[in-house]
Amino acid sequence: MTNHTKHDSIRAELQTRLDHLMKRAQGIDSELSEPGDTDWEERATEMEDDEVLATLGNIAVKEITEIREAIGRIDKGTYGVCSRCKKAIPAERLDAVPYAKTCTACI
Repeated sequence: MTNHTKHDSIRAELQTRLDHLMKRAQGIDSELSEPGDTDWEERATEMEDDEVLATLGNIAVKEITEIREAIGRIDKGTYGVCSRCKKAIPAERLDAVPYAKTCTACI
């Protein structure tokens, strides 16, 4: 399999993950936008739940950004090249973290 073909496959996988994360982030945003309960005790519980949702939303947004950047690197032909040392990122690292922009030595 050539790099171009492999990168097309990786790009498709990243796009699928991106679409999933976008839907999840939109769901979290909708949930956080809903009006709260008027009962004080129930509202306190909802606020705790909202904090968890907000944290999950922040994680999703960070991953969305990283995936978009990886897709951009694929499109520019720089995918798999460490952004710091400019050496190739090992395939094992890219298999584990397909949006990695640095090699393990430069983390």
